[in-house]
Amino acid sequence: MTEPTMIERVARAMEPSVWKDFTVKPGSDQMVGTMRREWETRRRLSLRKAERVIAAMRHPTDLMGNGLPNGYKPGSHSATQIWRAMIDAALAEGAR
Repeated sequence: MTEPTMIERVARAMEPSVWKDFTVKPGSDQMVGTMRREWETRRRLSLRKAERVIAAMRHPTDLMGNGLPNGYKPGSHSATQIWRAMIDAALAEGAR
């Protein structure tokens, strides 16, 4: 099984009930008609919402831009460290 995309991870975090496991698996012969279409529509909408949430993070706030790791100099930190620091700063904004 492959790792979910970031879009799916965000969608699952935002709407866990849409992503819960069902006894009847999607695509099985038992899941037909209206039930299957509704399930597929809910997940598709959940993914679209997640895309919009991620897109909103493309333009960092001032706090995110200033939330880089201590001692930051261009090339001194990995992209992962910078990404995490910026996301942590964004989450801190919401805690105010």
